[in-house]
Amino acid sequence: MMANAAGPIMTLYLLAMRFDKERFIGTQAWLFLALNLSKLPLSGRLGLVTARSLQANLLVLPAIAAGGLLGIALVHRIPQKAFDVVVRITAIVAAAYLCVSYWL
Repeated sequence: MMANAAGPIMTLYLLAMRFDKERFIGTQAWLFLALNLSKLPLSGRLGLVTARSLQANLLVLPAIAAGGLLGIALVHRIPQKAFDVVVRITAIVAAAYLCVSYWL
């Protein structure tokens, strides 16, 4: 499950590749979909994915869809430079959190 720590690294890599914001988000979405799907069998065997957890997921599905649509609308309104700055800041915060939580 350590692949969750790849977020900040992947973010900085894609920024270095100078992807526009749509390509950046699309690439990250596909990458982490593939990573998380690959973890699904192990998560099921460990008891992390159960019928009860799947029911809970179905309950929040409308909120997830609404968040996705809101995100799409927001990305189209944010200029590329502002997007890059926000992404850099969030990557730094996420990396710092991962480092601090590792040592605690």
